Amino acid sequence: MQAAVLTIGNEILKGKTVNTNAAHIGRVLTFSGHTVVLGLTVRDVREEIVWGGFRTASQFADIVVSTGGLGPTFDDMTSSSFAEALGLPLVENLRPWR
Repeated sequence: MQAAVLTIGNEILKGKTVNTNAAHIGRVLTFSGHTVVLGLTVRDVREEIVWGGFRTASQFADIVVSTGGLGPTFDDMTSSSFAEALGLPLVENLRPWR
């Protein structure tokens, strides 16, 4: 299977943070037998996450692994951008974890 690694974060593009996550994910995917065909970094901007991240990466790969932009903060838009890219509603699960 072909894989893509999507990194989300302004800090990566500004050079404040080195993208070690993408390197590690690429290595794990490769050792797991996947061919990594795309690595893409986008800003923390909904339209860029939807377009570059999930719509574009999924055209090149069977698997898209996302890193960065994920967190418990109110301004995180990764999950909703992923749902938008797939044309699916984002549904909140209110059941407690078990």
